Amino acid sequence: MFNRNKYPPLKMPATHAEIVSHYIKHRRPDFACELRYFAEPIKFSEALLRAINAEHEGTRFSHQCRLGKNVIPDTRSSLISKQAQLKKVTSFAELYEVINSSMENISGAGSLYAYDTALRLGTFMKLPPEQVFLQAGTLEGAKKLLPSIRARSVDLLLFPRVFHCLAPAEMEHLLCSYRDHL
Repeated sequence: MFNRNKYPPLKMPATHAEIVSHYIKHRRPDFACELRYFAEPIKFSEALLRAINAEHEGTRFSHQCRLGKNVIPDTRSSLISKQAQLKKVTSFAELYEVINSSMENISGAGSLYAYDTALRLGTFMKLPPEQVFLQAGTLEGAKKLLPSIRARSVDLLLFPRVFHCLAPAEMEHLLCSYRDHL
């Protein structure tokens, strides 16, 4: 499993450059490893189930530990019925929209689960996010850097220049992981 909680502490207060450096050195490798798992060449139906189930080797990812017992089975039913539509999307934003709209009526399936599911499936489909998607802790972190932010996704270039060395998915990950340091 991925060592999400075994990182050396970041000294406080930290500059933006120190936060980026800490992320690149300590968290990026595990995040990249996680994404490689979802990029493995398997059947689309298997990749979809991996994305929905939110686990690796029988352990649920931390973002989805608090999902209610019916969320994953209900999401599975909803997204399996949309398989043909999902296969046809051509961008991450379109993929996210199909997944998010499919989860709208599933109690307990919030925007974080929708984003994480889209990221996992998008990794398999080679459709990375082109923008930084904001939900939950990521939105909290983004508001510290861009206080007037209202959009649900933003261009990476709106953030301070020191963050531009990251991919949009990495920036989303950093904003959530380091929201208390920004």
